[in-house]
Amino acid sequence: MGVDLDAKRWTSINEILLEALERDPEHRDAYVREACGGDEDLVREVISLLEVDTEALEGLETPAVDLLGPPPTLEPGRRIGPYRVVREVGRGGMGAVYLAVRDDDAYDRRVAIKVLKRGMDTEQIVRRFRTERQILANLQHPNIAELFEGGSTDDGLPYFVMEYVE
Repeated sequence: MGVDLDAKRWTSINEILLEALERDPEHRDAYVREACGGDEDLVREVISLLEVDTEALEGLETPAVDLLGPPPTLEPGRRIGPYRVVREVGRGGMGAVYLAVRDDDAYDRRVAIKVLKRGMDTEQIVRRFRTERQILANLQHPNIAELFEGGSTDDGLPYFVMEYVE
């Protein structure tokens, strides 16, 4: 019979906890006290689980990619292969995009270079990045920037070079 009581108590705790989590944080304690009907032991158990849940969720508002650090900052004039960085044009969760120019006297061309940020250079992400490069290389459409080439920077960050679109 003790097992049934424990199961019933757990069911009560679980139901109250789940309902409390659906409420705004400032209203949770009041709801728990009301739902527990004066059972202070039950109130303490549910409140302690709410506190654990709240601690576990802290920081999850921040996307995981933001925890890896900022995208790389490449100074104007930095060379990546035959290209010279002019300026940054955008940044996001996976890295940054730079306007660059071909700078090897072979020919003149303005390009965009997308560089992965440190921490995103895991085997799985790099494989995905390479797949993205291959997909872009196979796409031929007037509304899709053309991919020219790809590689890794001197410090090992994967990149790809594509058509620059103003």
